[in-house]
Amino acid sequence: MFFDLPYRLILGSNSPRRAEIMEKAGFKFDIWKFETDETVPSGLTMPQQITEYISNNKAQSVQQQLGNSDLLITADTLVFLDGKEYGKPKDLSDAKTMLEDLSGRTHQVCSSVTLSSLNFQITFSDTSLVKFRETDAAIMDYYLQNFKPLDKAGAYGIQDFWGMSMIESIQGSFYTVMGLPIHLLIHELRKLANEKR
Repeated sequence: MFFDLPYRLILGSNSPRRAEIMEKAGFKFDIWKFETDETVPSGLTMPQQITEYISNNKAQSVQQQLGNSDLLITADTLVFLDGKEYGKPKDLSDAKTMLEDLSGRTHQVCSSVTLSSLNFQITFSDTSLVKFRETDAAIMDYYLQNFKPLDKAGAYGIQDFWGMSMIESIQGSFYTVMGLPIHLLIHELRKLANEKR
């Protein structure tokens, strides 16, 4: 990396896509995989509020396990359309319903990231707009049968076959849609490199 970070980076995520983005950006890091309760209080309705709450909650569940020089990265990504939240589908039928809902329309993808040490916690977010083509039944059936929609918010991956075939346009960061706004993460980590808290 082009700056020296005075922390051991830990990616707290089960997502192979977030690890892939971090690796491509040149970071060295460890991975902690864990499950947390992603139930959101009913008073939170805005996309950024919801993803920031979940990202913070992930961090807080393991923050006390950090060492003095550890910096934990947690994140959450959700799809939103007309105020409705689309997380990971329960099954293939649910995935199909999600993709049909998003067909031919523009939806929001909000990704939030939390950086945590024993002494501080900061959270930041980014939102991109994604426009789908009208659903093609043959492509949908092929996608559902041959790819992995169940571990992705909104039942699709921008980096896989569905994204290649059905996304008409994106306003914002590709990597925000993929699950980690790496441009913001690099910016925040560089700030920390210049001022260890």
